[in-house]
Amino acid sequence: ENLVTLTGRASQSSPTHTTDTETIWPGLTTGDLPMSARTWLASYSISPELSEKLQMRWSLELQRLILPCFNAQGELVYWQGRSLEKWRKPKYLAGESVAARNVTFDSLRAGINAKNTAGPLILTEDIVSAVRVGHVFPAHAILGTVLTDGKLAAIDADARSLGVRTWFDNDGAGTKARNATRRTLGLVGIGCRHIKTSKDPKNYSNREIEEIVNAS
Repeated sequence: ENLVTLTGRASQSSPTHTTDTETIWPGLTTGDLPMSARTWLASYSISPELSEKLQMRWSLELQRLILPCFNAQGELVYWQGRSLEKWRKPKYLAGESVAARNVTFDSLRAGINAKNTAGPLILTEDIVSAVRVGHVFPAHAILGTVLTDGKLAAIDADARSLGVRTWFDNDGAGTKARNATRRTLGLVGIGCRHIKTSKDPKNYSNREIEEIVNAS
């Protein structure tokens, strides 16, 4: 599996799930990212300043880069712990709150200024892809491959005003997600187009992202 949710799991210093609206950081986290995490982020053009702005942390307990997601009130409602070593499985661990099922990572709310604010809105699977795309177009990471009713509500206003492109990973799960997302959006009268590339969105430069989206 690529993603495992730590439902009910307690860390050494604190639980991962507290209330219906909030979760908390995994145990033993620090904002002082190790060089391995800084190097990994730099490979996707994410600077130390940006990672600090987005409140990314390193979990000493989990030995993972923690990618947080906040709601409109600034409360931490979800986090993903990204493994940076190929042998460390699964690729992602995730904290859980009830609100996490209804939240997306919104690049604009995170303070990332898009070059093309008129859209379209780009839906990605993961946070780092939304950060990368968000420098060029407004982006939401749906934090997986399922657009739940709550996540649909979170993107509804932007989707209707900007139009939608899905840009999911080019694998079997991404194909299923594209088809399911199109059906879900269609049921509420929102059309969308699909972007399909050989690499994940986070692997492209700003110029390439703009060219790919404009050609879609």
